[in-house]
Amino acid sequence: MINSPMNLSSASPYDGIADVYDAAFDEHNAYYAQIESCERALFDRWVRPASGQRALDIGCGTGLHSRWLAENGYQVLGIDISLEMLKRARSNCQSFGPQVEFIRFDATMVHTLPGGFSVITCLGSTLNHISDWSGFLRGAAGLLAPGGVLVFNFDNIRGLDVLFWLAKSGRHVYPRQQRLGLIWRRVRCAVLGTRFENHWAMELFGRAAELSLTYDSLAAVSTQLAANGLVRTAVRGTHILTPLSPAVMEQAAFVDSDHEPAPLGCVSRAILSADRVLGMVLPTLASNVVVVAARPAGTSEANGQRSAVVQLGVTQSSQS
Repeated sequence: MINSPMNLSSASPYDGIADVYDAAFDEHNAYYAQIESCERALFDRWVRPASGQRALDIGCGTGLHSRWLAENGYQVLGIDISLEMLKRARSNCQSFGPQVEFIRFDATMVHTLPGGFSVITCLGSTLNHISDWSGFLRGAAGLLAPGGVLVFNFDNIRGLDVLFWLAKSGRHVYPRQQRLGLIWRRVRCAVLGTRFENHWAMELFGRAAELSLTYDSLAAVSTQLAANGLVRTAVRGTHILTPLSPAVMEQAAFVDSDHEPAPLGCVSRAILSADRVLGMVLPTLASNVVVVAARPAGTSEANGQRSAVVQLGVTQSSQS
C-alpha cells in the first residue's frame, strides 16, 4: 500500500461533478470522443500487452485509462486528487479486483513514488491541471523503467477551441471586458509560444466547477522530454479544423448539456474526418495533442535522473 506523503485536506473541484463526469464526456460528445479515439490509437500502438508488469495512471479520474491498462495485463496503480472521482474509478474497475489499486495522491508529488513502471499514462489533459510541467515530466521520467513508455496528452496553447469558447459560450460566464482581456492574453501567448494560465469556470449538467489550468506548446514539451532523457516516439493532434464546426464546439463547451447532443450533420462529420488526417501532420496547431515518449532500454532510472526510495512516506534522494 502506498500512502500520499501529503495531507490532502482540501476538496478537488472534480468532487462536485464526479457523478456526471462519465455522462458528460462519453461517446455522444463528438469533441471528446475524437480526443479519446486519438488516445486509444496511440495507446494500442505503443503499449504492448504484458502480464504482471507495473503501470501508473496519473490523474486516473473515473478509471477509463486504468481499465485499458488492466485489460492489457498490467498491475495498475491509479492516482487522483479527487476522492469522488476515485470512488467512481473503483466502481468502474471492480471486476479487475486487486489487479488495480486506486489511491488519493497529488500528481505534483509523483517523484516521491517508487519507480520501475513499464507504462505511465497521464491522459484526459491531466497535464493542464499542473502548473510546473517541467518538474512533473522530470518526476514522471524518473519513474519509468528502462524501455518504459509514457503516454500523455495536453490542451495546446496554439489551439483555437478556447478562443471559440470565450467568444461564444464564455459570455455567460465572464463579463465582456474580462473575456476580451482573456482572448488577448491567449492570442499573445500562442503567438509568442509562452505559457498561459487561467482559472476557468465550467458547468456540467447544472454542476459548477472552477479549474486552474495551464497551457504550453508542443515545442516546450518536446524540449522538456529530451532534457529528461526521454525520446519522443509518436505525436498526434486533434481539433485543428474543429472550431469551423459550431455544432461540435457547442458540445465541447457543453452548451445545452441538459440534453443528449443532437446528431452531427454531414459538414461537421466531414470536418472531423479531415481533422483526424490533419492532426497527424500538423500536431503543433492542434487544440489537443497526444504524445508518446520512451526511456531507451539502455538507460537506467538514475542515469541523469533523480532516483527515489520511498518508505513510509519518507523520500531519500540522490543525484547520479
